[in-house]
Amino acid sequence: PISQGSDIVFRHPLSAEALAMAEVVTVSRPFPHVVEVILNRPDKLNACSPELFDGLTAAFTALSTDDDAYVVVLRGEGKHFCAGIDLTAVSTHLLPQGSDTARSTFAMRKVIERFQKPCEVLAKLPQVTICCVHGACVGAGVDLAAACDIRYCSADAKFSIKEVDVGLAADLGSLHRMPLVCGNVSWVRELAFTGRQFGAEEALRFGFVSHVAEAEPVLRDAVHALAKTVAGKSPVALRATKEMCEYAESHSPEECLSYVRTLNGAMLQTEDLAKSAQGFLSKKTPTFSKL
Repeated sequence: PISQGSDIVFRHPLSAEALAMAEVVTVSRPFPHVVEVILNRPDKLNACSPELFDGLTAAFTALSTDDDAYVVVLRGEGKHFCAGIDLTAVSTHLLPQGSDTARSTFAMRKVIERFQKPCEVLAKLPQVTICCVHGACVGAGVDLAAACDIRYCSADAKFSIKEVDVGLAADLGSLHRMPLVCGNVSWVRELAFTGRQFGAEEALRFGFVSHVAEAEPVLRDAVHALAKTVAGKSPVALRATKEMCEYAESHSPEECLSYVRTLNGAMLQTEDLAKSAQGFLSKKTPTFSKL
């Protein structure tokens, strides 16, 4: 098992080393149809090691086919969400591995792809994804947050696209996802070129987060309340809305209108439509069938 929460167990074909370190990612179901994925290296400020990357990939891959999960919450254990990549843990993976430059490059591309995988799978999950950020959110932490649908943070949250300060270009997704999230290329490029820190107020002002809570416990309550609200909606409506939101990221308005006509041509035939209308008229919360 990669991780085990109250009622969820994921199995995956990782190496023995990764399996031995599986506790760096924990997964639980705190509420019906809500799954919480937790970065669990608090002693390392939840910095991303190869095992943590692999654990997240396995967790998200399992969730991608989990029809009972409607909402996925991503958070960090301890005082910080994520302090970025653990340079000590990944250093041996970043050394040239081939007999010449070309072979070393191919080997390095595989390493980078391995580290990119969690964000790629997270961004494509069919569930609604919510990132719960407190304390430090640096480098890979920003990449993970940007891959989620919704971001809430606490007032003490500190963000940074830090890669430039260690001689790298950010390569896990924030450079293309943050402009989509914020709609402000100038601001994102300023952050990427300088590596400077920005706080919760600035993140809210530029639209990177949609809510700031005064402290981490209040943040957790706010995220859980949001997750439960979303999880109470029609699972058909949630899946179709998520699919349409993803499609809209890379298609024109005309293409989107055409696609949603086809999508809703099928989705409007769901029983959830009548149940939602009945619940609205009766002022009672409707109960929907599982997917």
